[in-house]
Order: sequence, then structure tokens, then C-alpha cells
Amino acid sequence: MKPGTIFTKLIKTFGGSEDLSYIRNVFKGVRFDIEIDSLPCIMLEPTQNGDIQQDMNQTKNVWASYDVMGVAYNAYDQDLLFVGNTHYKGVYDIENDIRAVLQSSYTLGDTVIDIQFEPSVFNLLDFPVRREKYPARGVVIPIRVLYRQVDGE
Repeated sequence: MKPGTIFTKLIKTFGGSEDLSYIRNVFKGVRFDIEIDSLPCIMLEPTQNGDIQQDMNQTKNVWASYDVMGVAYNAYDQDLLFVGNTHYKGVYDIENDIRAVLQSSYTLGDTVIDIQFEPSVFNLLDFPVRREKYPARGVVIPIRVLYRQVDGE
């Protein structure tokens, strides 16, 4: 297994999920100066690779890490930025839906061994949304993906 294959599978999983059908864009990597037409969105950023859990000579179980970032916005009602309603998804809703999508396929269709979640972080001060234009909130969900790598692949 190659880390690029996992990255591509994660992007396809987010983009093809009915539970995330309200997400307008799934970006490969962090985007800066996101415009309102792109929101709500998900950004997937690789953060680490090569943490070997188990070395079995020619086969290794390896951890790769990613930050899954969700951004919510509501130009009309800032109260809905956190917990939405039937017509709008807030940042807590987006976090819940991202986790549910990955938990429903924790092997990414038998591509990986497991997915683990780290604690979510909300509304980082340097979140890449131009806040002066419209209110937005973000969540970063760090995940670790365990995969099997065979020498020579």
C-alpha cells in the first residue's frame, strides 16, 4: 500500500458520501482565502507518515496521519455556526458527519487496516478563512490510518 493511495481513497470517500452531500468542496490540502462559494468544505492535509507499528521483515504495519478540516459558515445567523438545524449544518454537525463517514468504513473498503481518531480542535486562530468577509468556524479532526506496506511496493 502506498500513502498516496490512502489519500486518494479518503478524498473519494468524503466526496462520495450521502452523509456529506451538503459539502460543496473536498480539497486536497489546506486552501487559503476560501471564498463563500466553496463553503461548507472539507480539506484533507497529510501530516505524517512512516510511524512503524510492527515490522515483520518484508511486511510492515505503518501509521499515516492526516488532518481532516471542516469549515462551516452562515452569513445570516451566526448562532447556527456551531449547531445547525434542518436547513443548515454547523461545525459540530460537520464534525459528527465526518466521523460517521469514516467509522462506517474504518478500512476504507478493505484498503487499510484501521482508522483512529484524535481529539477534535475547533476554530483555530489561523484557520484559512477570510473572516472579515463572513462568519466561519472550523474543526480539525486529526486521524491516524494504519496500513500494510510490503517491501518493493
